[in-house]
Amino acid sequence: SLGLQELVEPIKDTAVTLKNLADGKQSVELNL
Repeated sequence: SLGLQELVEPIKDTAVTLKNLADGKQSVELNL
């Protein structure tokens, strides 16, 4: 069985990636 850490890590990575994309999108919009 998977440990909790093994389940949480990919989810956290995905959340960070989505947040970075959202932040980048906002930055691009501000620069236009």
